[in-house]
Amino acid sequence: MVPGQVASISESIIKHVIEFKPFLMAQTVALYLPVDNEVDTSPLLNHHKILEKKLCLPVVRPENKLGFSQFKPGDSLQSGVYGILEPCNKDWLDIGSIDMFLLPLVGFDAQGTRLGYGGGYYDRALSHCKKNAKKPIVVGLAFQFQEVAQLPCADHDVPLHYIVTENGVRSFL
Repeated sequence: MVPGQVASISESIIKHVIEFKPFLMAQTVALYLPVDNEVDTSPLLNHHKILEKKLCLPVVRPENKLGFSQFKPGDSLQSGVYGILEPCNKDWLDIGSIDMFLLPLVGFDAQGTRLGYGGGYYDRALSHCKKNAKKPIVVGLAFQFQEVAQLPCADHDVPLHYIVTENGVRSFL
Protein backbone atom coordinates (compact mmCIF):
# COMPACT_ATOMS: atom_id res chain seq x y z
CA MET A 1 0.00 0.00 0.00
CA VAL A 2 1.07 3.55 -0.57
CA PRO A 3 1.28 6.02 2.35
CA GLY A 4 -1.97 7.78 1.43
CA GLN A 5 -3.83 4.48 1.52
CA VAL A 6 -2.25 3.53 4.85
CA ALA A 7 -3.34 6.84 6.38
CA SER A 8 -6.87 6.70 4.97
CA ILE A 9 -7.57 3.09 5.94
CA SER A 10 -5.88 3.56 9.32
CA GLU A 11 -8.28 6.41 10.10
CA SER A 12 -11.19 4.06 9.44
CA ILE A 13 -9.66 1.43 11.75
CA ILE A 14 -9.07 4.00 14.51
CA LYS A 15 -12.71 5.12 14.18
CA HIS A 16 -13.79 1.54 14.93
CA VAL A 17 -11.40 1.42 17.91
CA ILE A 18 -12.77 4.59 19.53
CA GLU A 19 -16.34 3.29 19.18
CA PHE A 20 -15.44 -0.16 20.56
CA LYS A 21 -17.11 -0.68 23.95
CA PRO A 22 -14.17 -2.55 25.60
CA PHE A 23 -11.87 0.32 24.52
CA LEU A 24 -14.24 2.88 25.99
CA MET A 25 -14.32 0.94 29.28
CA ALA A 26 -10.55 0.36 29.48
CA GLN A 27 -8.71 2.68 31.86
CA THR A 28 -5.15 1.74 30.88
CA VAL A 29 -4.30 1.04 27.24
CA ALA A 30 -1.04 -0.17 25.70
CA LEU A 31 -0.58 1.21 22.22
CA TYR A 32 2.19 0.97 19.65
CA LEU A 33 3.66 3.57 17.33
CA PRO A 34 3.74 2.31 13.75
CA VAL A 35 6.71 1.41 11.60
CA ASP A 36 6.67 0.79 7.87
CA ASN A 37 3.10 0.15 6.71
CA GLU A 38 1.51 -0.87 10.00
CA VAL A 39 -1.88 0.54 10.94
CA ASP A 40 -1.14 4.14 11.89
CA THR A 41 -2.17 4.67 15.50
CA SER A 42 -1.00 8.29 15.71
CA PRO A 43 -4.50 9.78 15.16
CA LEU A 44 -5.53 8.01 18.36
CA LEU A 45 -2.91 9.91 20.37
CA ASN A 46 -4.74 13.19 19.87
CA HIS A 47 -8.27 11.88 20.22
CA HIS A 48 -10.14 13.19 23.25
CA LYS A 49 -11.16 9.64 24.26
CA ILE A 50 -7.52 8.62 24.74
CA LEU A 51 -6.87 11.62 26.99
CA GLU A 52 -9.25 10.08 29.54
CA LYS A 53 -7.04 6.98 29.79
CA LYS A 54 -3.64 6.04 31.08
CA LEU A 55 -1.62 5.26 27.98
CA CYS A 56 1.60 3.30 27.65
CA LEU A 57 3.96 2.36 24.86
CA PRO A 58 6.20 -0.69 24.46
CA VAL A 59 9.92 -0.46 25.14
CA VAL A 60 12.36 -3.27 24.39
CA ARG A 61 14.25 -3.83 27.63
CA PRO A 62 17.45 -5.79 28.28
CA GLU A 63 17.29 -9.53 27.69
CA ASN A 64 14.82 -8.87 24.83
CA LYS A 65 11.91 -8.32 27.20
CA LEU A 66 9.09 -5.94 26.40
CA GLY A 67 8.19 -3.37 29.05
CA PHE A 68 5.50 -0.73 28.93
CA SER A 69 6.20 2.87 29.87
CA GLN A 70 3.55 5.45 30.58
CA PHE A 71 3.14 8.03 27.81
CA LYS A 72 1.20 11.26 27.50
CA PRO A 73 0.71 13.02 24.16
CA GLY A 74 3.51 15.55 23.86
CA ASP A 75 6.04 13.46 25.83
CA SER A 76 9.45 13.09 24.22
CA LEU A 77 10.18 9.99 22.17
CA GLN A 78 13.46 8.42 21.13
CA SER A 79 14.43 5.79 18.62
CA GLY A 80 14.79 2.43 20.34
CA VAL A 81 15.64 -1.07 19.23
CA TYR A 82 14.72 -1.65 15.57
CA GLY A 83 14.25 2.12 15.13
CA ILE A 84 10.84 2.05 16.84
CA LEU A 85 9.92 5.20 18.73
CA GLU A 86 9.55 4.76 22.48
CA PRO A 87 9.13 7.07 25.49
CA CYS A 88 12.28 8.75 26.80
CA ASN A 89 10.99 8.38 30.34
CA LYS A 90 10.93 4.95 31.85
CA ASP A 91 7.82 5.23 33.97
CA TRP A 92 7.18 1.48 33.91
CA LEU A 93 3.69 0.10 34.35
CA ASP A 94 3.03 -3.32 35.78
CA ILE A 95 1.76 -5.40 32.87
CA GLY A 96 -1.07 -6.70 35.05
CA SER A 97 -2.43 -3.17 35.40
CA ILE A 98 -3.01 -2.79 31.66
CA ASP A 99 -6.62 -3.34 30.61
CA MET A 100 -6.15 -3.48 26.84
CA PHE A 101 -3.30 -4.08 24.42
CA LEU A 102 -3.57 -2.76 20.85
CA LEU A 103 -1.05 -4.79 18.85
CA PRO A 104 0.52 -4.54 15.43
CA LEU A 105 0.74 -7.65 13.29
CA VAL A 106 1.86 -9.08 9.97
CA GLY A 107 -1.11 -11.42 9.59
CA PHE A 108 -4.07 -12.99 11.38
CA ASP A 109 -6.52 -15.81 10.80
CA ALA A 110 -10.16 -16.59 11.57
CA GLN A 111 -9.19 -18.35 14.82
CA GLY A 112 -7.55 -15.24 16.30
CA THR A 113 -3.99 -16.37 15.73
CA ARG A 114 -1.65 -13.41 15.29
CA LEU A 115 1.52 -13.48 13.24
CA GLY A 116 4.01 -10.92 14.49
CA TYR A 117 7.50 -10.16 13.29
CA GLY A 118 8.99 -13.31 14.77
CA GLY A 119 10.69 -11.93 17.87
CA GLY A 120 8.02 -13.18 20.29
CA TYR A 121 8.12 -9.95 22.31
CA TYR A 122 4.36 -9.63 22.79
CA ASP A 123 3.89 -13.37 23.34
CA ARG A 124 6.46 -13.33 26.15
CA ALA A 125 5.05 -10.14 27.67
CA LEU A 126 1.48 -11.42 27.55
CA SER A 127 2.19 -15.03 28.47
CA HIS A 128 0.04 -14.69 31.60
CA CYS A 129 -3.04 -13.99 29.42
CA LYS A 130 -3.76 -17.65 28.82
CA LYS A 131 -4.57 -18.05 32.50
CA ASN A 132 -6.96 -15.09 32.56
CA ALA A 133 -8.86 -14.71 29.30
CA LYS A 134 -10.73 -11.57 30.39
CA LYS A 135 -7.82 -9.28 31.24
CA PRO A 136 -6.01 -7.83 29.55
CA ILE A 137 -8.01 -7.63 26.36
CA VAL A 138 -5.70 -8.35 23.42
CA VAL A 139 -6.71 -6.54 20.22
CA GLY A 140 -4.93 -6.73 16.88
CA LEU A 141 -5.05 -3.78 14.50
CA ALA A 142 -4.81 -4.83 10.86
CA PHE A 143 -5.75 -4.14 7.30
CA GLN A 144 -8.31 -6.64 6.01
CA PHE A 145 -5.90 -7.91 3.35
CA GLN A 146 -3.67 -9.24 6.17
CA GLU A 147 -6.14 -12.02 6.96
CA VAL A 148 -5.03 -15.46 5.83
CA ALA A 149 -6.85 -18.81 5.90
CA GLN A 150 -4.82 -20.32 8.74
CA LEU A 151 -1.64 -19.64 10.65
CA PRO A 152 0.41 -22.08 12.67
CA CYS A 153 -0.17 -21.71 16.40
CA ALA A 154 2.40 -22.76 19.01
CA ASP A 155 1.67 -23.31 22.69
CA HIS A 156 3.39 -20.02 23.61
CA ASP A 157 1.40 -17.92 21.11
CA VAL A 158 -1.06 -15.54 22.78
CA PRO A 159 -4.33 -15.43 20.82
CA LEU A 160 -6.21 -12.27 19.98
CA HIS A 161 -9.50 -11.55 21.68
CA TYR A 162 -10.48 -9.16 18.88
CA ILE A 163 -9.25 -7.89 15.54
CA VAL A 164 -10.08 -4.41 14.24
CA THR A 165 -9.85 -3.79 10.49
CA GLU A 166 -11.37 -1.19 8.21
CA ASN A 167 -14.40 -3.55 8.05
CA GLY A 168 -15.03 -3.33 11.80
CA VAL A 169 -14.41 -5.36 14.94
CA ARG A 170 -14.39 -9.16 15.01
CA SER A 171 -14.44 -11.19 18.22
CA PHE A 172 -12.56 -14.45 18.75
CA LEU A 173 -13.99 -15.05 22.24
